[in-house]
Amino acid sequence: MTSEPLEIRVAGTDSALPDELKKFFERGGSSLLIKGSAGSGKTTLALTLLRALNITENFLYVSTREAPIQFIRDNAWLAERYGGQVSASSKKQQDADPDSALLDGFVDARLDEPTQLFERITSKLMDASSPFIIIDTWDAMQDFADKKALKTNARVLQTWAERAGATLVFTMEDPDNEALDALVEGVMVLKQRNVESRRLRELTLSKLYGVKIENPSYFFTLNGAEFRSFRHYRPDDLAIAPSLPNAKSPRRGSTASVGSFPMGYPELDLALGGGIPAGSVQSIEVDSEVNMKIPFLVICRIVASFASSENLVRIYPLGGLDKEFVAEFLRVSVPRSCMKYVSMPESPEESMKEEVAAGAAVLNVLNSHDVGEESLKHFSNLARSSRGATIFVGRESKSKESLGNILETAGSRIRISYTNGTLFLQSKIPFSQFFGLTVNRRLGIPEIELEPMV
Repeated sequence: MTSEPLEIRVAGTDSALPDELKKFFERGGSSLLIKGSAGSGKTTLALTLLRALNITENFLYVSTREAPIQFIRDNAWLAERYGGQVSASSKKQQDADPDSALLDGFVDARLDEPTQLFERITSKLMDASSPFIIIDTWDAMQDFADKKALKTNARVLQTWAERAGATLVFTMEDPDNEALDALVEGVMVLKQRNVESRRLRELTLSKLYGVKIENPSYFFTLNGAEFRSFRHYRPDDLAIAPSLPNAKSPRRGSTASVGSFPMGYPELDLALGGGIPAGSVQSIEVDSEVNMKIPFLVICRIVASFASSENLVRIYPLGGLDKEFVAEFLRVSVPRSCMKYVSMPESPEESMKEEVAAGAAVLNVLNSHDVGEESLKHFSNLARSSRGATIFVGRESKSKESLGNILETAGSRIRISYTNGTLFLQSKIPFSQFFGLTVNRRLGIPEIELEPMV
């Protein structure tokens, strides 16, 4: 008997898993091994599987390292999802000690010996139809049994699981331990590393029986105590759907706070101290592999906010970003009544002699490579005198040469990079963690979403 295919149908959570892993469970994958050192995210991923695969009953989560009650404290959705499934014995225990109540399906096996543990699991395999069983972690059994015996027990469990149509998920703390690799249908390894004093987490899909692995590695985050992997960036994500109506209200713009203009991303604005300071010069440095539409989309929320607040916005040619895309994006993002405040001059020199009305804030967005020393000084001074902002956008390798000493006094320096199929954003000054950058097209318009890499 084979494991029944699992349908991934929980709104908003299916993006947590790599496409290949979703296909693995959809086709009825019966056993998965998750390997990774302590703190790499194994438990969070195992819990996310329950949510992403919409498993609310007929499961067994065996924890050998941590009390399940701790899961509830760290993951509010667990209590909401399974809170009504507390057993009678647990309720009695809860009356004496509220922290001791366990949810049905979650087993505290920290003190269990292998015999007790296997009895729990085989009992579930015999009594339930196609159960979903997670053993977190398998390594703990080594304290009570030798490796040869453990491998034999794992093989027996696998056989029982196949007969019961069950799905088995093991976690293991030693990434180099291959004792179970040949016994299971799927193997994945979680790793974390420091890049520029910032943490990045990455998973590797070693094997998934019956599934073609298009992308063997994905970056992921544990932000909010939930596992989420990042789908690889595709140029098609940047297309604007045809025949969209004109905007009636600004799309996800942000209201300026006292002394600053929010970028529109709460975590990034927090790292920047509230957003872009009024009267400041900013820099966005872009890797050579990144499409110039990406930095434009990153700043589009502040553009919409400026224009909708009846402040002037000037967007100059951004090398590699066609004017038609900018015009179409503004049409569907900024109300027509506010478009009179937005202009797209052909060159910086074209507007250098224009006078700005007193009290009007001006946002200038320029390509740092297309302006000379005189225009750099002009737009820097304009930002300060108008209490607006000037944002220079350019390829990272050239930005330092183009901006010279101005960058040394810039309010912030943001970098957008591309690594192994994933886009990242970070603030270099002030310092921030990495943010995973994805493009959302739910409304037919490409919008940037940022998620902290924690």
